[in-house]
Amino acid sequence: MRLSTCINCKQGFSGRLGQLFCSTSCRVSSWQKSNEGGGNVYALRDRRTGEIRYVGQTAGTVKDRLESHRKGRLNPPLAEWLASSEVDTVILESLTSWGELHRHETFWIRRMRKAGHRLFNQTGIPKVPRWNRVKPFRV
Repeated sequence: MRLSTCINCKQGFSGRLGQLFCSTSCRVSSWQKSNEGGGNVYALRDRRTGEIRYVGQTAGTVKDRLESHRKGRLNPPLAEWLASSEVDTVILESLTSWGELHRHETFWIRRMRKAGHRLFNQTGIPKVPRWNRVKPFRV
């Protein structure tokens, strides 16, 4: 257990490494807030080379999302790169519809890969790590 700060209510709490919320109600509240409006599609750029290394989306702040990337639970190679590099964040698009975030993020990932950027995104369809895919239910 370690002392953390809830990304929803900003209160301190004692929790597991990488735990983002102090309670289930804060997690649900954060999810509800994120579904009310839009968000940003952003890129993480290596300050030394100018190369885009990651494209993501967030309904919250990019700063909060970057902090969760630094914890490295879902994408350890990205977390290692963030720890060893100087990184700039670039807002690629600001959207007013939450439902459009995933589609626009996928567009930008494909566009950056076509341009030759070596992205840390794990697949062309973001946020679905290979080791965490749900297999279809069959009767």
